[in-house]
Formats: sequence, C-alpha cells, structure tokens
Amino acid sequence: MNAMQSAPHLNSDDWQHLEQTVKMLYLAIAQIETALGEGNQEAGIIGEAFSQISQHAKSLRANGGDPDTCHAIDQQVLQAVTAFQFYDRVSQRVDHVQVGLRRLIEVMENEGDLHNPAVWQKIQEEIKSSYTMEAERMMFDKIMQGVSLEEALEIFRHNFRGQDATAEDEDGDEVEFF
Repeated sequence: MNAMQSAPHLNSDDWQHLEQTVKMLYLAIAQIETALGEGNQEAGIIGEAFSQISQHAKSLRANGGDPDTCHAIDQQVLQAVTAFQFYDRVSQRVDHVQVGLRRLIEVMENEGDLHNPAVWQKIQEEIKSSYTMEAERMMFDKIMQGVSLEEALEIFRHNFRGQDATAEDEDGDEVEFF
C-alpha cells in the first residue's frame, strides 16, 4: 500500500477503519487488474482462432470446397464474434470501476481532499464523464440519487437487458472486438 500522504485527523479507531478500507480497495484493484490481464490474453487467443477459422473457410472456398459448408463456417464465425463482443463491454465497465477506485483511494489518502465536498463532486463528474454506455450513466445517476443497489440493478435489467451486443455507444461507434 502507498504511504498515506497526510493522515487525516481522525481518532485512532476511525483512522484504523479508513486505513483498512484503503487496503481493501487496493486489493479490489489488484484483483481487477489480474482478471483483466488474464481475460485479455484469452480473448486474444480466441480472436486469433476465429481469424484462422475464417481463413480456412476462404481457403476451402478457393480450392473448390462445398460452398454451403464454407458459408456455414462463415456464419458460425460471425455469430461467435458477435456473441464474444460482450467481453469488450465487460472490460470497459471493469476498467471504469478500477479508475474510480483509484481516484477514491487518492481522496481517502489526503486529509485536505477527504473532507472536501468539491473534490468528491469532481470525482463523481470524472467517473460519470468516462462512461460511454447509457446504462452506466443511468446506473450512476440512480445510485447518486440514493436509490438502493437492488433498485438500481432492477432498473438496469428492465431497461438494458437483452440489447443487441453490437449496439452503438454514445459516439455512434459500434463496439468491435476485431
């Protein structure tokens, strides 16, 4: 754990709780980083396999292979790639969590920031502005309005579950894995 820049003037018990909270946040970040690293590595392997299968289908087609079989392979690769694009969205969301946790730790480690509402407001604005998906922004707003976690998740499920995995983000860019 990084040394605290300036220990907030809290009583010993409060400081102990704050320090333990920061340690747990660091642990959460470490878990996120390792999971994303492993996931990115595996995603690369899967992506390469999809590309090779597609190339084999093209080769089969060029060498007089059954057109129906080649078409079926192409369609299955396309379906797999489309289904696999969920990983990109998960990766984006987890990255947002990681960035937010790091900012939270920075504030908790600095006495001047810990009790400064403007700093907390700025963090919230930074986190919200980093979101590219409407679902993330809506969940953020609901949580900041004091809605319970369960209610925010229910709103998300009601409004966003089942949307097309290739839906566009707010910039109009399709989420592409390849």
